Amino acid sequence: MSPSRRYLGSVDRVSAILTNRALYDIGAGITHERVIGHPPVHPPHVLLIFAALGRALRSTVRVETDLLDAENWAFMCATMAATITRHRLDLPPPGRVPPAWHHWRRLRDDHLTTDEGIAQIQRHHLTAASKLAVEIGLLDPRIPGSFTHPSRARTVYGDGTIVRPIYRPPVATRIQQPDGTVRILYPDPHTGELLDAPTDPRLIRLSPQALFGVSDL
Repeated sequence: MSPSRRYLGSVDRVSAILTNRALYDIGAGITHERVIGHPPVHPPHVLLIFAALGRALRSTVRVETDLLDAENWAFMCATMAATITRHRLDLPPPGRVPPAWHHWRRLRDDHLTTDEGIAQIQRHHLTAASKLAVEIGLLDPRIPGSFTHPSRARTVYGDGTIVRPIYRPPVATRIQQPDGTVRILYPDPHTGELLDAPTDPRLIRLSPQALFGVSDL
């Protein structure tokens, strides 16, 4: 085996994502008309699959690099085509080149983070997630339990993982000024006094003068 050969990792995990109909159904429900710029290289379902692969393999850069291998890209195209045919879906084929990070970022930032994009995802994801839950034995109304103490088989549950935010903004108080502007003040954690800046030095933005030790830049 050549060390320079690129591989997609676990074939089972990759195949599970490529054959997951929910990604195709959700992608089919994403409609986004671009009035400026070049048309998208790939349809939404291909980019959702790319993002899911990046999540499973812990790196979209790794997926992008692995798909540069012609055999990996051919395997992905063939598996997607077979899945679309098996479920009789009316979806366009992927583009000529493998999906890359900037393709996914363009869809995510330009549409999926907007109110319209979020509403489309929520509408189709709820149906797909509920169907998957029923298929694996959850959401079964015949299982005993009450509303306050339900059986696990009657609910959707995970492994308890808590995804904490990367950044935690300081506690702030917003005061409406007579001229209509809003003044943001930060209470001191010990005295409660309202200050113009947070007391935690990690949250204070240093000025260029403080950073470089000069009086004027």
